[in-house]
Amino acid sequence: MQREISVREVEKTLNEDINDTIFVKRENKEDVVIMSIEEYKKMAEKNLIEKLKKAEKQIENGEVTDAETVFAEMRAKYGY
Repeated sequence: MQREISVREVEKTLNEDINDTIFVKRENKEDVVIMSIEEYKKMAEKNLIEKLKKAEKQIENGEVTDAETVFAEMRAKYGY
């Protein structure tokens, strides 16, 4: 669940428990997001799991390059 608050409400809100994701609306600027550390960790873990699943699928499909080839290409391109 999420809620929107004004910039003026931020200080008051930060003194409360944050259970929802909060979007702070600012005029003519991008929004700011406030969330609990627990919610942030859940989001980061979900993102990591999605990336790992994608990587596993790439390995299964043979969409990989061995490290020696990658480093040889980098040396050739960047002169290391």
